[in-house]
Amino acid sequence: MAAVLKTIQSGTITMADAAATDTVARGVDTGFDASVVLANTWVWFSVSSDGTGGTDLENCGVMCVLTDVDTITFTREASSGPLVIQWRLVEWTSGVIVQHLTTTLTGATGTQAIAGATTGGRFIVSLGAVCDNMNDWQRHNGMMTFDNDTQVGITRNTSNGTDITYSYMVIEYDGCTVQVANPTFTTTTNTTDTATITAVDTGKTLLFGTVNASLVNADDAQYMLAFANTTTINFTRNTGTSGTFEFTVYVVEFDDDSVVRRNPVVTASGTGTNNETITAVVLAQSAACMSGVGPFGGFTGITALTGTSAIDRHFVTNELTSTTNHRSIRGDSTTDSSYESQVVEFQLGGGAGVPVLGHVPRGRDRGIRRGSQ
Repeated sequence: MAAVLKTIQSGTITMADAAATDTVARGVDTGFDASVVLANTWVWFSVSSDGTGGTDLENCGVMCVLTDVDTITFTREASSGPLVIQWRLVEWTSGVIVQHLTTTLTGATGTQAIAGATTGGRFIVSLGAVCDNMNDWQRHNGMMTFDNDTQVGITRNTSNGTDITYSYMVIEYDGCTVQVANPTFTTTTNTTDTATITAVDTGKTLLFGTVNASLVNADDAQYMLAFANTTTINFTRNTGTSGTFEFTVYVVEFDDDSVVRRNPVVTASGTGTNNETITAVVLAQSAACMSGVGPFGGFTGITALTGTSAIDRHFVTNELTSTTNHRSIRGDSTTDSSYESQVVEFQLGGGAGVPVLGHVPRGRDRGIRRGSQ
């Protein structure tokens, strides 16, 4: 059954200074007007700090959980400084199955039982994590993979005695083909590495990634994802400290009439708000997200960092302000920052329809294809 879009609800809240948690409630917060069906709904979010509070990951990193049909809950480890959180609920009538999951790891690895696949391509989208000492990146960066049809495996480099809770979605979408790229970069000192995949139409493809990194600091361990071309993904970080990295990247290519506007952006030093012109989309069918690797909404791109500080230079809220404008905002604009936005316009539903932008829909082979490593 093809994916049939029902509605997209969205809005913005501010998590107050000294608060470690906040919620979006139906009928209370602007934009959340109708209850959703959990099993048919994606939740996306992005975060930015205003630069007046804590600038490290414990204060800026947020975990998102779609708690029930009327509530979204956001949690961070510490509570210094206000955060702006933009959220989106994308709900389908049919053709999409979503499992909303949280998993707590006490060691470096763990597993989560899931329902087996039934239809469409399947992939994982991370929604953040919370743990003690979040600023040690090898403790919280978690790589998420399908061990088999009914189990997700999560791997981080070390626990150092610290528990961690991850939030994420397992999504089945009837109308896409999914490749899984699993590159490993061993003792690399490069700031850019690459992975080869089977050719895709980049104008119809989303990237979602997770990583197991051996390094402590954000400028060493945080990556931006972007297509170099139709068969190559670039993995870019700010500094080239020697380390080992294992990635799971879900390359989600729509077979239906959905399209993706990709826009590489370099925000100059001193610029907190950036407006990027995109090809026109239908707002009621469209949502924006970023293509960075990592478990934290809005955390994306590469920029000059010093150890674990100035994380708020990385966190970017992103939204559509018109049919042709994508706006991103960060709290600290001391240095340049590079990132790539992904704006997806979902098909309304009802089958393959007329090909979009000259795209010829693929055969209905669904399932998962593994890219070259």
